[in-house]
Amino acid sequence: MNSQHQKIVNSKSADEWIAAIRQWIHNETDRKMLQRQLLDGKTIEFIAEENDLSTVQTQKRLKRAREQLFLHM
Repeated sequence: MNSQHQKIVNSKSADEWIAAIRQWIHNETDRKMLQRQLLDGKTIEFIAEENDLSTVQTQKRLKRAREQLFLHM
């Protein structure tokens, strides 16, 4: 996640992010992964292992989910 995204994340409360993630990310796994990354600060590697996915798959899914979310923020 780049520094611009980090500034956006830090500008809102966790409750606001959770609500936005629920509203705009329609896949349950992607919602959980995005929340783990943005709010819990977990690494791609940790999230990949936690979800039994490759790091490449995890990166792609998180990128798409972040793009979708940040379109609306």
